[in-house]
Formats: sequence, structure tokens, C-alpha cells
Amino acid sequence: MRYLVYPVQLTAICLLLLGSGAAFADAQAQHADALARIKAAAHQRALFQTMAKSTCFLMAGVAPQLQAEQAFIASMMFDDNAAALRSGQGEGIAGPESDPVILAGLDGIDTQWATFAPASRQVMSGDFHAIPVQQLIRLDPVVSSNLEALVEQVAETYRTRLVTRQEMVRTISQAAGQSMLVRKAAKALCYIGIDLSQARMRDELAHAIDRFETILTAMEFGDFDLEIVDPPTLAAIKQVMEMKDVWTRLRPLLERGLGDQPVGRETLTEVAALTDEMAGLTDGMVALYLEQ
Repeated sequence: MRYLVYPVQLTAICLLLLGSGAAFADAQAQHADALARIKAAAHQRALFQTMAKSTCFLMAGVAPQLQAEQAFIASMMFDDNAAALRSGQGEGIAGPESDPVILAGLDGIDTQWATFAPASRQVMSGDFHAIPVQQLIRLDPVVSSNLEALVEQVAETYRTRLVTRQEMVRTISQAAGQSMLVRKAAKALCYIGIDLSQARMRDELAHAIDRFETILTAMEFGDFDLEIVDPPTLAAIKQVMEMKDVWTRLRPLLERGLGDQPVGRETLTEVAALTDEMAGLTDGMVALYLEQ
């Protein structure tokens, strides 16, 4: 009988290991799916502000060809991301969305997008008539707010499926938000420069500057209250230092929009270039966080 026990025990151990392996593979698949959804939702914020920023710089006559290209690419990517979030067509997203709150949020954004997108494309084509421009200005804060709510809902719904430190979810979301904030600040400065909705844009600019500064400081040292971890690698530390360097040049230019002096095309041209540089650095920082 002693010799019959060993094969039975070995079979049980093998089955246990196979079950553990299957569970691990399933956890990894859920992790990849959740991370892809959170990244896609967060990316929508930056894409939307790219369109809002670039259409304004187009109207200001600052690097019009580049701004038109950026707006067009962002518009196409926004459409692709929206489809991926809803039906699971994006890379890494395993299947259609089933959460009713997220689906309702996507429905609301789709409704607003149906007006914003054609208006932005009119401006991209050089049509600066009052109707499309006012549609862009009116819908900007509404869509921005709904996209922020969508990011929070997606992160809250899927964060428990991540095989990682939970605070890393918040860190990635906040870091990705920096790319949105810098574009939002540049857009607000641009509208101030072309004398449209100045009061609202000054408030928006001040908030974007303050928020960007707060998150950048948290990314350098870590912040328990904001749920942002400190830079996980030497490469991440270097990336934050490069972001700080660009910010020391960009912030004073942005703050010109908070005073009484006019914002000229030279200032907007400098801001456009530094905004693109900062956006690239923030996207790189998100990639470094995702390696953890």
C-alpha cells in the first residue's frame, strides 16, 4: 500500500500546480486587460486637450500645419480609443465593456463628441466662423469634466484586478494627467491671447498651473495623501528632473496670461514648443511607471 500512496500524492500535487498556474495566468490576463482600459481612459483626456489646444493655436496662426496635424491625429486616436473602451477593439483590452456606469459615461461623451468633433474639424480646415469656435469653447469644460469622471470610474472598477501596488494605479492616472494639464494650460493661454473667453480661461489657466506644479512635486518625492509613489528607478528620477527643467522655462510664459499684459504670438510660439516637449516627457514618465 505504501507504494500506491506516492502516485496519488504526486497526482494531487501536479493538479494543484496546474490549478495554481491557471489561476496565475488568469490573474495576469485580468491585469493586462485592466491596465489597458485605465491607460485608454486616461489617454482620452490628453487627446481631447490636444484637439482643444491645437485648434486654438491654429486660430492664432502659430505653426498652423503642425497644429492641424496634431489635432487631426488626436481626433482619430480619440475615436479609436472610444471604440476600444466600449467594444474591446483596442490592443490589450480583452472584451466589451459591461459596467453600466462606465457605459453611461461613454454614452454621454459620445453625445457631446458628436458636436465637438465636427466643429474641431471645421477649424482644422481653416473655417474660423463663430459657430464652430463657440461650440468648441462651450463644450470644452463639459467634455473635460466627463472624461475626468470616466477615468475615475474605470480606475475604481478595474484597480482590484491589477497585480501591482494599488497606489500605482493612482500614480499612473495622475502622471498621465500631467500630459493633459500642460496642454490645457497652453490652450487657455492661447484663448487669452486671441481674446476669447478670457475670464474663464484665466481661471482654467491658474488651476492647471497650480495642479501641474502640485503633481510634479509629488512625482519627485512621492506623496501619501495624493497616492503617488516616489520615482521607482534612476531613469524615472532623471525623467522627473528633465520635466522640472522644462517647467522652469514654461511656467513663466504661461503665467503671462494671468496678468494684464497682452499675450503675443512670440510667447505662444515658445509655449507651443515647450508644451510638446513637456507632453513627451510626461508620456515617457508614464511608461517608466508601467514598467514596475
